[in-house]
Amino acid sequence: KGAIVPFEDFRDAFESRVCGIGHICALMAPWQKPAYVTRIWCVFELFIATTKGCSVTVTMPPAQADDMLDSLLRADFGVSALDEVF
Repeated sequence: KGAIVPFEDFRDAFESRVCGIGHICALMAPWQKPAYVTRIWCVFELFIATTKGCSVTVTMPPAQADDMLDSLLRADFGVSALDEVF
């Protein structure tokens, strides 16, 4: 516990687990500021999955999906809302 591990060892172990599962699920909630993209290990997980050909599912609670769609369809808000998120 509390041991310092070289990044290469961490990467190899993490990569083997992600690739072993072959799929990740990224929870994007709240859609305006998803916590998933603020956590470095989640961003690293997404990086490993996409560069190693794993499946990636992006999901959000139904109420969040409805709110995002409503916001995108509003003429005064629209796609610019996504620019603020990402």
